[in-house]
Amino acid sequence: MKETEEVLFNIWKEILERDDFTSEDDFYSLGGTSLQAFTLIMEIKKKFDLELPLMYVLTEASISSLAEVIDSQLGSNET
Repeated sequence: MKETEEVLFNIWKEILERDDFTSEDDFYSLGGTSLQAFTLIMEIKKKFDLELPLMYVLTEASISSLAEVIDSQLGSNET
C-alpha cells in the first residue's frame, strides 16, 4: 500500500469507525454518508494541505482511486 493510501485508510478507519475494508472498497458501500464525505474532504485538507472538490469523493470512492487523484493533484502543485 502506498503512503497516500495508508493515510487515507487511517482517515476512513476513523470516519467510518471500522477497519474491515480494502483499498478497493467503495466509501458509500461501507456505509459512508454525505456528512462523512465532507469530513473526509476536511481531513484530506489537513493531512495533505490539499483542497479537493467534493466531487472526487463521489466519483473516486475507493481509497486507491482517491489516492491517485491526490497524488496527481499534489504532483501538479509542485514547481
